[in-house]
Amino acid sequence: MGAMIVRKSSKVSHRDQSLQECDSEAKVPLKLAGSVARDKTWPGKARKAFIKKFYSPGTLATKSAKKRKVAEILEGLGGEPFPVMVESVTSLAAVLDSTGMKAGDQYLAEAKSMHVELGYDWDIQIEKQLSSCRRAMQCDKGPETLAPEVRIRDIQEHEWNRSNETKG
Repeated sequence: MGAMIVRKSSKVSHRDQSLQECDSEAKVPLKLAGSVARDKTWPGKARKAFIKKFYSPGTLATKSAKKRKVAEILEGLGGEPFPVMVESVTSLAAVLDSTGMKAGDQYLAEAKSMHVELGYDWDIQIEKQLSSCRRAMQCDKGPETLAPEVRIRDIQEHEWNRSNETKG
């Protein structure tokens, strides 16, 4: 919580004192929310603190790295990287697929996210192309690796008993 600032003047309004007591991460009583929202600096600070809750630092770092790589590839293809067009989705997917990475669809998702965050509409044609590209990127990757099937009847009795004993 923020430190309380005490003024010597007796003309400090209740609203001003409340604003001084509330920092961007402090809880604001609901009855003061309107007054706090009218302050020109506090909502911006509160918004920044709130946005930090969207993703953990590790996830945010990963997303940022993917966004940088998507922007780099789209810029390398020539022209403006945004708004994303059907052709640029296909080209981006082709470049990502040529690297052999298995997480290429995550980069396509970041491209979509960037496009929308920049205020562009995401239409059905782009969505269809994105879906086709994702499907094509999974071709020749082989089946998903699944854990081997375990049959209860194949478990030795002493193994079964030992497993149940450790669970208490």
